[in-house]
Amino acid sequence: MASPDPQIRKPLLGSGKAVPVAFETVLGDAILLLATDGLLKYARRDRIAAPARSLHLKIAVQGLTDLPRLRSGARPDDVAYSHVSQLAALA
Repeated sequence: MASPDPQIRKPLLGSGKAVPVAFETVLGDAILLLATDGLLKYARRDRIAAPARSLHLKIAVQGLTDLPRLRSGARPDDVAYSHVSQLAALA
């Protein structure tokens, strides 16, 4: 899925200067995962895909939340995400 505009990386959200960019798509059987860098920067994409594809919300939430861990077991950053699928919209 491509955004209609190129990705705008800065200014940062909360700066008062960020500009929202609208997009739309038909998901079909795809899943749209919006996530902060707390997940995307500290977990490998192939490891993110498995829980993100789960049709069971609790499994998806637990799996995604547990991924970004330091060797100490601590989370390196805040983790926030939104998991959207066409199936959820139809339910």
